[in-house]
Amino acid sequence: MKRKHVQRNKSSNFVAGLPRNDFIAKISMRLRYSVDPRIEVFAIKRDLDPLDIFSIFPQIFKTPKILNAVHGPAFPEDFTQLFSVRPYVEPQSLPSEIVWSICRCLQYSSEIRQHVELERALECSILTDDKKLAEQILQSAKSNLGVSTWLFQSELAVAQHWDGFDGVANVESMYETLLQNNPLIQLIFWFVKKRIESTSTKEYLEGELQRVVAGYSNEILQIYLSCKIFNQYEAPLDSMASLLFYESQNGIVDLYEALIAILQTLVTHSAFVNPALSKLVGPITTLFEKVGDSRLHGVLRVLGRSDLVPEDIPGREMAIEAYSAGDYVKCIECADVLLKLVPDDMHVLTTKIKAMSKLSLSASASTEVIDDISNNLLEILVQTGKTYTAANYLFALAGKFYGMSWVNYIKTFVMYKLQPEREEGYSIWMRELLLRDPYSSPFTQTIETQRDADALKRYAKMLVSYPATSLLFRALMLGDPNNPALVNEFHYKKNLARHYLSESMFAEALVEYKWLVENAPVTVKLRYAGGLTLAYIGANNLFLALETLVSAFFENSNAPSVLPIKELIEALGEPDSWPNSILTPLIFEIYLQFYNADRIADLRYAFEKFHEDNGIETAEDFVAFQAGHPLPLTIAYLERVWRPEVMRQTLLYSGIKEIEEARVKVCQKLVEINPLKAKSYLDEIKERIKQLEIAKGMTLVEKSKVYVDIDAIKKALRLKLGDTYAKYKALSPTMPTGREDFIEKLTSAFRDNQKTSDVSLSSLLSGLYLFDGAKVTEADSQFDSLFSEVTNEFLKGAHGLNSYLSTRVRHGTLSSTLRKAVEDERLVTAKEQGSNAYMPNIFWMAVSLSGETKHVNDGINAALSDFATTFDTILDFIKDELLQIRIARQINEAGDVGRALFVYRSSNLERKLAQVEDRALKDIDQFVDRCVDTLWEKTDGNLAVVQSVLRGEIRDKFQGAFDQLTSTLANFPAVPVVNDLSNAVRRARTNTLTRLDLVASWFKRSEVYDRQDFSVDFPIHIAINMIKNTMSIASDWGGIAISVAPHSDPMPGRTLDGLVYVFYGLIENAINHSKLPVGELLAKTEISYVNGSYSAKFYNKVNLSKICDEDNARVAQIRESILLKESPKKAQEEIFSGLHKIWLTVSGPFHREPKLEFDWCDDSFVVALDFRLDWS
Repeated sequence: MKRKHVQRNKSSNFVAGLPRNDFIAKISMRLRYSVDPRIEVFAIKRDLDPLDIFSIFPQIFKTPKILNAVHGPAFPEDFTQLFSVRPYVEPQSLPSEIVWSICRCLQYSSEIRQHVELERALECSILTDDKKLAEQILQSAKSNLGVSTWLFQSELAVAQHWDGFDGVANVESMYETLLQNNPLIQLIFWFVKKRIESTSTKEYLEGELQRVVAGYSNEILQIYLSCKIFNQYEAPLDSMASLLFYESQNGIVDLYEALIAILQTLVTHSAFVNPALSKLVGPITTLFEKVGDSRLHGVLRVLGRSDLVPEDIPGREMAIEAYSAGDYVKCIECADVLLKLVPDDMHVLTTKIKAMSKLSLSASASTEVIDDISNNLLEILVQTGKTYTAANYLFALAGKFYGMSWVNYIKTFVMYKLQPEREEGYSIWMRELLLRDPYSSPFTQTIETQRDADALKRYAKMLVSYPATSLLFRALMLGDPNNPALVNEFHYKKNLARHYLSESMFAEALVEYKWLVENAPVTVKLRYAGGLTLAYIGANNLFLALETLVSAFFENSNAPSVLPIKELIEALGEPDSWPNSILTPLIFEIYLQFYNADRIADLRYAFEKFHEDNGIETAEDFVAFQAGHPLPLTIAYLERVWRPEVMRQTLLYSGIKEIEEARVKVCQKLVEINPLKAKSYLDEIKERIKQLEIAKGMTLVEKSKVYVDIDAIKKALRLKLGDTYAKYKALSPTMPTGREDFIEKLTSAFRDNQKTSDVSLSSLLSGLYLFDGAKVTEADSQFDSLFSEVTNEFLKGAHGLNSYLSTRVRHGTLSSTLRKAVEDERLVTAKEQGSNAYMPNIFWMAVSLSGETKHVNDGINAALSDFATTFDTILDFIKDELLQIRIARQINEAGDVGRALFVYRSSNLERKLAQVEDRALKDIDQFVDRCVDTLWEKTDGNLAVVQSVLRGEIRDKFQGAFDQLTSTLANFPAVPVVNDLSNAVRRARTNTLTRLDLVASWFKRSEVYDRQDFSVDFPIHIAINMIKNTMSIASDWGGIAISVAPHSDPMPGRTLDGLVYVFYGLIENAINHSKLPVGELLAKTEISYVNGSYSAKFYNKVNLSKICDEDNARVAQIRESILLKESPKKAQEEIFSGLHKIWLTVSGPFHREPKLEFDWCDDSFVVALDFRLDWS
């Protein structure tokens, strides 16, 4: 039966239609007889106002154990009881979940009070380095309050703190059995342990958790786990209800800790306080009165109940007052006395550390937490080169002692100190600091909302107890212009400047911040420079704002986050308002360095605009223009702005070569004006010149993809056909026969007609057949055989066209080049091993897998799988059908060429003409030259067809594939993942079509080598660049460790291309067959070339555990195939032919004593090759 919802009576604070007692009785009866009491609890949270829940809860649930059936045991005795009852349906509103949690905690207020006391005692034992006490506290907590995730988290933290990884391992061993029947708690334990060990970053662990829970169908559980393990103390507002909802099934201790964390976070965000939290004042006040948790002091201040916050600890004001007055020695002495009594007073500790920084003191170098905190905070306060290292250490400490009050305060203090000045006076981090301080001071009044007689009494008392600090407070809040001798001048002017800034009194703020910048030590000047920058922005003086910030940054760049870099970038507005100064591009460069690349276009335009506006073309021009300006900024501009990444996509430079050459000149000028760093500039010059040479070499190699090694072919044919050709010449008639005379006249007519045609005579005749019934002589047969042999060697020989098409185009480079754009955008995945199915594209899966999002994910996977299939089908079509060579010698073979684009037809008429013309030739070399000229003419025609098909039919096919994917995605809801994917498709389409044009440009004839001699390692660098440009997974690969033998000679230029493809094949083989992720692939090579002998040994790591018998058998088969001289044929295949292709290069016609050895050795696959060069 459908439940009738309880309706609210608008005029009362309860439910319509039922008196209070009757309603309570009705709900109590339902709970008593319900098959599942969770249904009734869900209805209460869903239908009642939070204050109504708070009102009736004690009457309905008089006995706490009633709720055991809903939430499980309040204090579980073993870990099987955690989450032993599944939560029902879904969380309700956050206020309802908060009130429900408070009501449950109030049922166990005495136990919670005990937990709070034990928890604080545990924290103090860590701060005082009392291991024995800490272990006793944990044992007491377990005996009296049962098990909880708080308990094992505390045990892991204590073990790691005093006993390191061994201690953690012992705790893990103990819990291995205890948790074996609770997979969810096992998961939480594992991630908590990893977080405490601090061996991985929080971001990495969050990613790992996301991958683990991606298969969960419950979105609320995913949110809960992320919040509980990593973000409980800074939970997003929309995740808080889920956190409480699940934590309620986890025992009262864990529920209470989550509740306190959420209340502290909520009041940090003042926008939420009214009206949502105002309804909760009563329940929160009652909770505090029952449990006395000092963590609620800040919450009570915000809620207007400061009257409940206890008096300060006697003597605390002495330390704070001494700091305000600038008596730092006294401050430290008073703080030390107080911290012995109250070691967890973090406000006093940080005040002491600030005083130490003023006196340039350091803490002792012990292993105690307090000294660790002190020394790292000092690094942050004085802004040394270790500032961010210290911050990361303290953030890791927050992960280890997750949730402890003192570490949450320290983490907030670090965030506050590393933030820039704010126009609003104080930041959210300052507010959080005040909320986390359990004691009162003049500054805690900024968060108090109570405005009554009691508040005035407390304020009056504060003026007496904190006279100096109260003056600083008045300067900040009221802008009191007096500067009494009672307070430190720096502290006073800092607060006065912040007040003026927050009140938009920019002229007054400028006066105070200028004084601070001029008089502050360099170690703390950065923050004041940030305030001065904001004041200049407010006064609409962008040039001085730029000058202040950029100059301050280059004076001390140890803590750039304290500068308002983002704010200044936003203030710059449109380019028309940018100051004409190097400061403008410099601020964009600083922004890019510390934030992200979304302003790279602005940096490039600022660079271009500055150069054009000032007529600057060279580094010489720039240095002359900057004469009289600060040299450090001139150097910074040359170093950081005038670099290739910025020069690209500007109108100042026409290409990569010009850009690289300009950068070399910039570095040369830097050597001149900044000789202290000359070595680094000279090193960059060397590397730039090297990269220019590599780029030049890579361009040469890329242009020679369609190549035939004519010298190698001539050498082979001379050996193979020399005697045969001589015999033919002896048999052939010296005078033309009647048939030949007819052919000469016929071809003469064709030649006259040829003068107005683009079609070559050989191509024209190759399609015409002569049917005259003439008898074929022995000489005719011999000539046809010779002609066919040359054709075969040119097209399909070991050094012919098909071999180079296979090595340089079909085998890897074409697919990798065209696939790279879609791989970069994660639109395609690899195929599953032994299958044509593609691996799931998990990159584009949305976070949630339930409801509509699961439908979207399934649809995206299907669409991307179809797209990958279509895309790879087009690639296969290009490789396997279009880029193939077909020879048609007879009329019946003319139409049997399929879709091959390299078609070589040869008719009897064409061959007869060649035979006639052969009478004028003297030897085999001239005969081969004549045949090769004819074949190149046909090749030129074929290449034009290839380019036309690629830029027409194939372009249309790729466009169709992208259109189909775009059309499919348009049918999905416009959720973020679909929008992002659609943008990725657009980018991939543009880049793929650009790459298709690049591939089409490959198909031009390359006959002549114009290579200079090169260093022996040069081919490896080119090969690495080619791999990174074609294989998406290798884009960020670390490359190869190269070892060159001493005294190696330069290599002859004509060996460059072959060696490039040797190393390309070796690297490609390593990436594809090492069975390691590219990020883990290590490779090295040892090379030498001395006195004509070349030697190279290439090692790449492999995952031996995944090398199987099939792999061993394949390597053995390749080795045997090479011995059987099958490589010329095998090398023209596209699968498992890499080593055959390498052997063909190694054993080339001008190489003597070639050797190729390969096998697994230890954890590497090793390929060794040797040969001697002989050009005779």
